[in-house]
Amino acid sequence: MWQGDPIKSRLTVFCWVLLGFAAVAADVAAAAPTPAQVLAELRSRRDSLENWEVEATWEDYEAGKPAGWEVQTVWRDNLGRTRYRYYHGDGPLPPEDKLSEQGRFVDDLYNGEVTVNLISDPARSRLGDPLAASDRKADTENRYRAATIYEGRFPRQSGIESHREPVTFVIFTVIEQLSALLAAGKAVTVEPVSGQQDVYQLGYQLDPKDDEDRMTHQVVVDAGKGWVITRHEQFFPNGKSARRRTCEYQRTPNGVWMPAKGQIRNLWGGDPSGLDWRFTVRRAMANNPQFDQSIFDVRIPPKFYVSDMRQKVSYWAKDEVVLVAKLTPPAQEARGTKAEAGTSEVLAAETGRPLWVVVLFLGVGILLVLVLGLIVLRRRMAGRSAT
Repeated sequence: MWQGDPIKSRLTVFCWVLLGFAAVAADVAAAAPTPAQVLAELRSRRDSLENWEVEATWEDYEAGKPAGWEVQTVWRDNLGRTRYRYYHGDGPLPPEDKLSEQGRFVDDLYNGEVTVNLISDPARSRLGDPLAASDRKADTENRYRAATIYEGRFPRQSGIESHREPVTFVIFTVIEQLSALLAAGKAVTVEPVSGQQDVYQLGYQLDPKDDEDRMTHQVVVDAGKGWVITRHEQFFPNGKSARRRTCEYQRTPNGVWMPAKGQIRNLWGGDPSGLDWRFTVRRAMANNPQFDQSIFDVRIPPKFYVSDMRQKVSYWAKDEVVLVAKLTPPAQEARGTKAEAGTSEVLAAETGRPLWVVVLFLGVGILLVLVLGLIVLRRRMAGRSAT
């Protein structure tokens, strides 16, 4: 009935446009998940990773200049079993064929029962003394090699899992923070990121007793890539960036989004940053049905000096040590057994010396007693013959 009135027709169209924008805005608002839903999805993402294997390089920078490096392989499963094998050193990343020559090798393992730390250092001798660069190639057998076995998780609080690695360096921290905030009823905001589908930005502040700098946290989550975290940045109250963690992802052949490259920077309100770590993933696999469970077996190579903190013994491993029981055969030899050595077990356990050392001391002691006895006997016989 408004066909004859152009003004009313235009008003009608304008109203319908406004209603359309309102509907779209309502749909967008309804589509944004709640903080609790985001946390549930992040936990689901974490728990969906039954196992993973990642090879990556880390390069450290100070004031924009190369300061250190690490070439690592990480294995982990949903039981918490973890293994890190890596070379690391100072300065710029060396060529692949120079890693063992220039880098210190570390092999950290936690298999749910024990923690084992292996170190091989080309810059130190077998006894731990510094080696000149010219001696490192000439005498590889003299390289420092040490293995330490701990009962259970070590360090007790964080374990070896606190070591930096691409999969956990962002997500685990955010999950812990969100869990604490929501449990305490603290405010967490979730907003869609403009121009990016299924991408959301979270905002929150920690309890002042846990963060005296009162920083504001911004976390960007990409739901379209399986609820991965692409950025976690902290800002001072004046708006300047303090810390920033970023991560890019790539999909594995079996459809799991895994880290491809990332960066950790401590800006503290300025640039260049005081801490700048950058990683690049060479190879990543997750939820592999053929995952090699034997990677969590304890195998200590020959020519390592082993300190077994569970039994308080130390010994040189001439052959490979395979840890299949709480007391390895070399440790049994070092400590002694009651059936074979009687009280020698106590001596070996208290001194930390291998059994053969204890037996040697006992043998020398017995020999001295016999020699003294012969001397005394001869003197008595000589005295009798003189009378």
